Formats: sequence, structure tokens, C-alpha cells
Amino acid sequence: MTIAIAENIIRQWPNNLRRGLQVQWRKTVNDDKDGLISSPPSCLLLNLNDVSAPITRLAEHLGAVSLFLWTAANLQDDVYDEAGAPKTNIPLANACLHAAWNLMPRNINRGEIFKVSLETEAANMHELQRPQTIPSGKLAPAGKSSFLLFAPLALVTQLKWRPTDVMKLTLALRHFLSAKQLADDTYDYQEDWMKGRRTFAHRGLKNLPTNSELPAYYKRQANQILKLTSTCRQILKTISVLKDGDCLNKYLNPLETNCRRSLANLKRPARRA
Repeated sequence: MTIAIAENIIRQWPNNLRRGLQVQWRKTVNDDKDGLISSPPSCLLLNLNDVSAPITRLAEHLGAVSLFLWTAANLQDDVYDEAGAPKTNIPLANACLHAAWNLMPRNINRGEIFKVSLETEAANMHELQRPQTIPSGKLAPAGKSSFLLFAPLALVTQLKWRPTDVMKLTLALRHFLSAKQLADDTYDYQEDWMKGRRTFAHRGLKNLPTNSELPAYYKRQANQILKLTSTCRQILKTISVLKDGDCLNKYLNPLETNCRRSLANLKRPARRA
């Protein structure tokens, strides 16, 4: 339903924008397999009692917001990272941003949402201006993905959550986004280093790890990711309106499974040639 909402909006766009977005939109739909991008608002509702039909529809629309924001971010990243990226990415990204904002409820606290959007842009600016400097702070990796906070925060403001619970949810989501970004950075740590970019996976490194240093490097990264996801779970369990703290399992479980599998593989003795 959420993808259908977004695609119905795209069908109303001018022909050149609609055609231009086709390739990137297919990538977005593929990235959203099992609702990994669009379903955080709906997952929150599964942990609440007495959810009304209008709120359920709102969650579906907010999922479409996340799809548009994700698409815009990927279009922008191509411009930032690839010298030959097409200039058409700029109007396409802007069209997606306009669509996302137009889907947001009219009576939300737009000031708070705007602050989150500025965090994303500040992180992008830092990466462009100081590509070899890594921002400090364990939650700094969440910066570039802060736009994914839009939909959940918009939903809970409509549910009239207490400010303390909103703050806890925001903090939990920042821990999840930091874990996800660190996992992504670790996967690309060598390519980014060779391109002159320093990411959160490079913290503490003066040189690329040698073959003998790689096990310790991967162990350190996996444990950092697991620590972030564990803290996320702990915070969720303190949110009074949630029935349990498992509403982000869909997102946390794959990260944790991959890390634990990697740690288990590191413990196995190397095969003799």
C-alpha cells in the first residue's frame, strides 16, 4: 500500500520527471524489500493498543515519505560521489523532497522535523568540505541518515506521545542508524580509504589494516555495532507507551546476526593450505 501511495503521486508528475525517476525508483523499491525503509511507522503501531484507522492510513503515508527521502538521498549521494553523475539528479532529488514534505501532516511540529533535516545536510556538508576528518561522538554516524527519523517522529507527534517518550524513541533510532551506518562503512572501508574519504569505520586507523590485523579490526567493528543495537533495545524497553521493546526487530536482527556470524567466523582456526 505504501509503495502504491508514492507511485500514485509520481504518476501525477510532469512526464520528464516521471521518466527520469524510473531507474532510481526501481532501486528504491528493491531497497525497500520487506519494508526495511518504509515500515518503521507501521512497526510502531504494532506495539500500541487501540490504533484507529486514520492513524493506520497516516503510517502508510509516512512510509511513502521515507521512500521519497531515501530516493532523494541516493540521487544526491551520486552527485556528491561520482564526477560523472547526471545533472538531472538535482531536479529529481528536489522533486522527491517536495513530494515528501507535501505528504507530511499539516499540524506536525515542523520546527523539530526541520532540525532533523538540517542534521542530514550538516553531515553531507562535513563530508564534502572535510572528507578526511571523522566527526566525533558515537552517534555521529546517524547524521547522514537522520532523514529516516522524519516519519516515526511525525507519527508519534500525531499520537500525542509525551515529550520524554519522543526523546527516548529518537535516541533509540539514532543508535540504530549509527549501527547501520557503521556496518555500511565497514563494508566499504577499503574503497573509501583509497578514494581519500575517511568514514566512521576508519576511527583509530593510521593506515589500512594488514592481513594479520584484519581479524582484530573486524572484531572491533562488530562489537561496536552490537553495542549500539543493544543500547537501542534497552532504550526502547523504557518507552512507556510501547507494549514491548521489539518494534525494531526487523531492522536490528539482520545487523546483529551478521555481526555475530562474523565474530564466530573469526574464532575459527584458519585452514591450512
